[in-house]
Amino acid sequence: VQVDPRRHADPDFMVNQAVEINRLAPNLSIKIPVTQAGLTAIEELTARGVTTTATVSFTLPQVVRVAETFRRGLVRARAGHANRPVQCFAVLMAGRLDDHLRDVAKEKGLDVGEKALTSAGVAVVKKASRLFRDRGYESRLLVGAMRGPYHITEFMGADIVLTTPLNLHEVFAGAGGRFPARIDEPVSSDIVQELSDKLPDFVRAYEEDGMAPDEFAGFGSTAKTLSQFVRAFEDTTAFAGSLI
Repeated sequence: VQVDPRRHADPDFMVNQAVEINRLAPNLSIKIPVTQAGLTAIEELTARGVTTTATVSFTLPQVVRVAETFRRGLVRARAGHANRPVQCFAVLMAGRLDDHLRDVAKEKGLDVGEKALTSAGVAVVKKASRLFRDRGYESRLLVGAMRGPYHITEFMGADIVLTTPLNLHEVFAGAGGRFPARIDEPVSSDIVQELSDKLPDFVRAYEEDGMAPDEFAGFGSTAKTLSQFVRAFEDTTAFAGSLI
């Protein structure tokens, strides 16, 4: 369940609304956008025993900050003797990163191969998976915004959550057999180099120090997605209001 996206810059509002929503059922995960304000909210909610899904997230700097934020929240929760199980799902919207980079390449007239563009999100997820495993982060990676079967096959063998659309479920249901683990097979260094040379936003997404938290809200994918979420929220509330 997502907090009001119009208030994504207000951590106190997001915390209060999340706590209120969380009272509705014991198995909810509250979606908080990964902006600087969102990170503040995630730490506070974790300390209060509220499970979160750190959404509107596309980059390695974002999920690493989420993992570190969740870890701090867990320390606070334990110090406060909170005994309710709590989790944080660190989202990577892989396909939306690809979409953004494709848009940038088109706008700037850059010659970037389609194979490279469809590998950007894959490269970020694989690097994040390795870092999460090596550092023993308590949060779980969650991959969404899939654009094709490769957003499943390339992540086989990973300890991550996948949110898959129905059309991809149907593809794999009809395929049968087993699929080899590919999570530890890195994206070609030539592809990573092409993306890095031509698209600075890929560097911002792929390198752990590519962005600081105060830059998250202004990153292209984040700004686009927040705008879409706000429009969808307003359309939904207007429709619901028309029925009352």
